[in-house]
Amino acid sequence: MSQSNNDSFYSSKEFHNFFKNSPRSLVLKADAPRFTILAVSDNYLNLVHKQRGEILGKGLFEAFPGSEGDPSEQNSVQSSFMRVITTREPDELPIFKYEIVVDNTGKKETHYWTNLNEPIFDEEGNVADLINTTTNITGRIRLEQAVEESEARFRIMAEGTNIFIAMADQESNAIYFNRAWSRLTGRSVEDLMAYGWVDLLHPEDKERYLKIYLDAFKVKGPFHGDFRILNKDGEYRWLLADGSARWHTDGSFAGYVSASIDITEQKQSEQRKNDFISMVSHELKTPLTSIKSFVQVLQRKAQKDGDELTVSMLDKADKQVSRMTTLINGFLNVSRLESAQIFIDYKHFDLAELIKETEEDTLAHISSHKVVFAPVEPTIVNADRDKIAQVIQNLISNAAKYSPQSSTIQVACTTQDGKAVVSVKDEGRGISETDLPKLFERYYRVESDENRHIAGFGIGLYLSGEIIKRHDGEIWAESKVDEGSTFYFTLPV
Repeated sequence: MSQSNNDSFYSSKEFHNFFKNSPRSLVLKADAPRFTILAVSDNYLNLVHKQRGEILGKGLFEAFPGSEGDPSEQNSVQSSFMRVITTREPDELPIFKYEIVVDNTGKKETHYWTNLNEPIFDEEGNVADLINTTTNITGRIRLEQAVEESEARFRIMAEGTNIFIAMADQESNAIYFNRAWSRLTGRSVEDLMAYGWVDLLHPEDKERYLKIYLDAFKVKGPFHGDFRILNKDGEYRWLLADGSARWHTDGSFAGYVSASIDITEQKQSEQRKNDFISMVSHELKTPLTSIKSFVQVLQRKAQKDGDELTVSMLDKADKQVSRMTTLINGFLNVSRLESAQIFIDYKHFDLAELIKETEEDTLAHISSHKVVFAPVEPTIVNADRDKIAQVIQNLISNAAKYSPQSSTIQVACTTQDGKAVVSVKDEGRGISETDLPKLFERYYRVESDENRHIAGFGIGLYLSGEIIKRHDGEIWAESKVDEGSTFYFTLPV
C-alpha cells in the first residue's frame, strides 16, 4: 500500500470507528521530525484530556508543545520513533513524565506514562507509519512515591531512637536493623543482616523466644516476648519485644516490624524484690508455724476446760494464721517460679476424680454461695495433680470473693479438640475490657470501690496462669460488667 493509500485508509470512516475504540493510542506518520497524527483513540483522548479535533492532523509536538512538558522527555520520544524507523523493531520507553491540563481552571498535573512504539511497513518494506501505545501509570508511581516517602520517614525515626527496631520479610529473614542494634551488640548493621541475631540470644531463652517469634509468622498476628541478648561488653541484657505484621499494598503478607526496649533494670529490680520476698517469707514461716502450734495446744486446753469464748477466739486466730501462711506460701511460689525452681510432677490421673474431690472440699468450706458442679466424664490428663487442684481451688475462691453472697458459682469440665476445658462461672460485677488482659499479671488487682475491702496481693491468678502455661495449656477470662465472669483453662488430654 502506498503512502497516499495509507493516509486515505487511516482517514476512512471504517478505520476511524475501529481505531477510536482501540487500546492503542496514536497512529503517526513517519515524517520525522513532525510525526503527523493520523488517528487517535478515545482511550488516549481521555488520557491527555484533549478533544480529537485539537490534535488530529497536527504534528505530535505541535499538538503537545514543549512548554507543557520536559523537552528532554520529548527528545526521548523522538529518539524512540527514530530507533523504530532505523531498526524496524518496536521500541519501548520505560517511564516519562508529562504536564497536562486536567480541568477548565488551567491547573496542571504531572502524569507518568510508558510508551510502546511499533512500525507499520509500506509495500517496499520501509517504515511508513508508527503505532503508539501510551499507558498512564501515574497511580502506580504515586503509590510507590508515597511508600518511599513513608519508608524514608520510618528510617529517619528508627535511626534517631534508642528503641531497637528490626524488620523481617515474610520468610522470617531479617531485612533491617536500626543503628541502636549496632550500639547494643557491637555488630555492624551489615553483619546483623548477614548473620542475624539468633546466635546472640541467651541459651536459656533461645528456644522459648524463637517459638514465640516463629509461631507469629504462622498466624500473621502480633507477638510479645522478652529475652536476653549478648551485648558488645560480653554481658546479657534483657529486651522486651513487640512485633506487628506488615502488609503489601495488594494485601499480601510482607513480614514483621518489631520494636524492643531494654528492661534489664526492671528485671534486676524484680529479682531483688523476689529475693527479698523469698527471704522474708522463709523467715516468717518458722514463727508462724510455732504460733499455729501454740494456738492448737491452747484450743485443745480450752475445749477440755469448756471455755467456749476462748475456743471461739482461738479458732479465729487459727484462721488468721492459716490465711497468713497461705499468703506466704504464695509469695514463695512466685519466687520459685521466677527462679525456675518450681517443680511440675507429671502423672496420669483422672480430672473427673480431682474435680469430684474439689466439689466435696468446696461444699464443706463455702456456705456463702451456691456452688454447682456439672457432671464430668472420665478425662485422663498428664499433669501435676496438686498444682491443677490449686488452680481450680483458686478460681472457685476468687469467684466466691468477687460475687454477691447466695449467688451461684458453676464449675464444669468438658473435652474439646483433644483438650480438657475447665470453667468457673460466677455472677459477680464482671471485669472491664481494660482489666481483662492484665488479670494474670503478677501483683495485678482490679481496683474498684467494691473490691477495696477484699484482701489479696494479686498473685493467685498469676500463679495459676504460670502453672497452666507450664502444662502447655491456656488460661483466660471472659466477662462483661454487671453480667459476671467465666474463667477457663485447658490441659492436653
